[in-house]
Amino acid sequence: MNTLRDQGISTTDSEILEHRVLFMLDEHERNHPGTAPRLGELAEAATDEPTLWSSIDDHGALVMSTLETQGLVRVGRTMGPPSSHALRLLPLGKTEAARQKQQRESVAARRNAGRCALLFWLYNEDAAGNTGPVEFTRFLEYPLSYFWGFKLDASDVEHCVRWLSEKGLATMVAAWGNGGGIAHITVEGIDCIEQYSGEIGAYMKGRSGSGQSISIGDNFTGQFGAAHQGSVQQTQNQKVDVEGISKVLGGIRAGIPALGLDAEDAAELEGVIVDIEKRGGSGELDAPTAKTRMERVREIVGRSTTALGPTFVAAAEALITNIGA
Repeated sequence: MNTLRDQGISTTDSEILEHRVLFMLDEHERNHPGTAPRLGELAEAATDEPTLWSSIDDHGALVMSTLETQGLVRVGRTMGPPSSHALRLLPLGKTEAARQKQQRESVAARRNAGRCALLFWLYNEDAAGNTGPVEFTRFLEYPLSYFWGFKLDASDVEHCVRWLSEKGLATMVAAWGNGGGIAHITVEGIDCIEQYSGEIGAYMKGRSGSGQSISIGDNFTGQFGAAHQGSVQQTQNQKVDVEGISKVLGGIRAGIPALGLDAEDAAELEGVIVDIEKRGGSGELDAPTAKTRMERVREIVGRSTTALGPTFVAAAEALITNIGA
């Protein structure tokens, strides 16, 4: 599960454009049924986000490929740039566009997603070395502030900060209109990201439950706690703690945008993590495979150009050491 993407939160400009292109295709189909507009026509028709739409030729190929792979659109390619390609909305795309519209209009869905996105952003700020309170008003400058292709508004963001503060996941130092809006992630907020992949509901339920938890040490760098709970596969007489691995990988995946990796490395890292999770979920993750794949994760994370890299390298090394132990 990709906690952010599944809730409609974007981590890149291309993901924002995926949602916006689908929205605009649905609008075009309503007004001009049976026609297939060029990607460039959609960009020209947009009345907001000029900087975002000006990058359509940079992101267009990836956007169209993703929507096509998902069975949402059919692409009529030309010899020209991505903006010259025509797009036709398929029935599945129309259904998905309606679902996303319903989500955008739901205050509960918007704020639930916003809380998760803001917590990830505060986590990334902390991991990047901004360990003190930060101006959460800057959150609106990042792709994480987009919900199904549209930017969250200031009132939603302040509500999310207050809610996270009430639940102990963040501390609001100053409100939006009092000092610019300043907040800081708490230890509990960090635990939610690293142990539960940012799934706030699951974290709150786990915290109020039996008190049993999985620990990988202080600030995501230590060894696994002595007593692991959760799913453990016994393969070739070697134990693979699938749940423990998944939770650590969730934290690494959440930090990918803050690692400073190039696009190719970031995509490969995401792919390796997905592969590990799929193997774990199907019961096919044995200890040798887990170690090999985690060594690849460690290698890619080691190319990070930010302060977050060494933290994730240490976490990967801790996993590698404990696999099969």
